[in-house]
Amino acid sequence: MGYLKIILASFLLAAAVSAQQATLYFSPESTVVSQPEIFTVAIHVAEVVDLHGYSIFVRFPSSYIECLYTEPGAFLGAGTFYFPVISNATGIVQVDQAILGSGSVSGTGILFTLTFRAVANGAGALLFDQYDLRNVQNNSIPVTALGGAVQVGMTGLGGEFSGENRPEEAQLSVYPNPFNSVAFIEYSLSRSQPVVISIFDIRGSRVHTLFEGYRAAGRYRASWSATGRRGAPLASGLYLLTLHTNQITVGRKLMLIR
Repeated sequence: MGYLKIILASFLLAAAVSAQQATLYFSPESTVVSQPEIFTVAIHVAEVVDLHGYSIFVRFPSSYIECLYTEPGAFLGAGTFYFPVISNATGIVQVDQAILGSGSVSGTGILFTLTFRAVANGAGALLFDQYDLRNVQNNSIPVTALGGAVQVGMTGLGGEFSGENRPEEAQLSVYPNPFNSVAFIEYSLSRSQPVVISIFDIRGSRVHTLFEGYRAAGRYRASWSATGRRGAPLASGLYLLTLHTNQITVGRKLMLIR
């Protein structure tokens, strides 16, 4: 009976490990550059078990950045097959890599890097368009993929609107966008004045107030962890960030992807 319990416990442990979900993410999560700056983004995998190979498609905003080249990371080791395809016309990079032979790796590390050049002012998302991670038995590994963002120049992310065409009164930017857990908000005021910074859902209901009070002229930074007024997590979807003063209202669209 004791032997049976040991076998059953081992089976359950193996099942739990095989069902463990890995995570794909970009590092840095958001990048702010200027033209014609060259920068590199690393593609990480976290908490993966028994990884033998992968095929990953990364989508990037080709109107603002171009991909120059890609290089393999050290996570899978030296003995691998590495085959990248870069298309700046479509804004897609496909990378396939596999360990030669029957080996596998577990843990957290860099799968590959992408090196870009900024070519125009603007902003957009870095996304995992498709991904397929396989173990040594050629079974698919469950994966959660997180997005990133790139901003070239001073253009705000996610679109903007203004109640009056006076951008010198106040400026507002947010990154990354889309975001998964935390969005960072930067804003500046040209003079001292009352300010209200709010989050609205697509129905126009205010779901959170980031700040309400008096601010002196200057630059400020805040963050939003995608929660409502009472701290409960909000669902994925489109939200609107607004900065309101006595003179102007500026806004940014935010996309939350859980």
